Amino acid sequence: MKKNIKNFKSQAGWTIWSLIFTLGTIGFFAYVGMKLVPMYNENQNIVNAMERSLENANLAKISRRDIINSMEKQLQIDGDDNIIDYKKALKVSRDRTTFKISLDYDRVVPLVANISVLAEFTPALECDLGGKCDKK
Repeated sequence: MKKNIKNFKSQAGWTIWSLIFTLGTIGFFAYVGMKLVPMYNENQNIVNAMERSLENANLAKISRRDIINSMEKQLQIDGDDNIIDYKKALKVSRDRTTFKISLDYDRVVPLVANISVLAEFTPALECDLGGKCDKK
């Protein structure tokens, strides 16, 4: 009888329940990751469109409409052209030495049933009137 107890105690490994729990947890986080990565990729495309809209532009004279047109063209190429409502999200300001452009928009990604993820993005660029820009 003692021999059987010794063998039973020395056995170790995964039970089916621990395997199901571990695989389920990994699967859940992989699913959430697959939903969130495209959203952050779209944000990077938007930041790139902001930068490209200001390249080779006369920042002392560029209009808000010119920026929007340039961004829309770039985002249409990238396939992300229906993300932003520019009237609400785009803010442009200029003074004697700097030019600032910023966006403030939200993205909601549904996960399961009535559970969603809300991400708030606020990309911004601050440029001197010579054309050198820094991300903020």
